[in-house]
Amino acid sequence: MINKTHLLMAAMLFSAVASTCPAAAQDRGIALRGRHQLGFDLGAYSTNESSAYEDGYFRSGSSSTSPSAFVRYQYWFSDQAAVTVQTGVLDSEVDFEFEDDDDHWRMRSADFSLVPLLVGMQFKPFAFETSSRSFFAIDLAVGPYVVSGTEYGHRHHSRTKSETVFGGCAGISHHWFLTDHLLLSANARYHVTGDFDKKLYGIENGTGFNGTVGLAWIW
Repeated sequence: MINKTHLLMAAMLFSAVASTCPAAAQDRGIALRGRHQLGFDLGAYSTNESSAYEDGYFRSGSSSTSPSAFVRYQYWFSDQAAVTVQTGVLDSEVDFEFEDDDDHWRMRSADFSLVPLLVGMQFKPFAFETSSRSFFAIDLAVGPYVVSGTEYGHRHHSRTKSETVFGGCAGISHHWFLTDHLLLSANARYHVTGDFDKKLYGIENGTGFNGTVGLAWIW
């Protein structure tokens, strides 16, 4: 049977819920709007097997996993999206066979690096938040990649080549707030570049995977 005590308790409960709902709505999501973020990422990069090519002179190109480093600036113009500007170095080493003028196949290798300058966006929908201090994000960026490196011959000869190609990257990352201003992240990104005009270093392009761990200061 409902009495005055039950009605009073119900009124108190309704009042408590009503008073917290506006705050909950206001606090929905991690507040990032208007904040700046500057981060540094370290990791590894590897070109795809599909980046290798064969013709009358080259065959069996393969790549190794090598270090990578990036500096990234972001401005959060909303709690769910940021503009990004990033640059870095993606290193790689490639081994391949080369047919010389005597029809002999000889092993060669090349060290090359990609230096991209990319502009893009990072997105963090409210549904991507895993807690009040961590979230997933996806990002897209495009821009020029400066390619340079050295190809080593079988008689200690070497030659250096460079060019610029257009490309971009897409990725997913997870971020944790260590403090209100320090952010730890794990990042997986896939880079796609245009083909090299000079077929640099026994490979056709710089397409490959880049995995990094980063720290960022946000203010």
